[in-house]
Amino acid sequence: MENTAQWVGIDVSKAILDVYLRPMDKAIKFANTKTEGFQDLPNYP
Repeated sequence: MENTAQWVGIDVSKAILDVYLRPMDKAIKFANTKTEGFQDLPNYP
């Protein structure tokens, strides 16, 4: 199994968590709420 370095950038604003995954070049948005963003973000595949 080959190890590949990965980076996660999270931009936090009052309403939205913008997440960028590199090197997968994937951007995802989550609501910045206890019921959505804080639960969904750690469980994102």
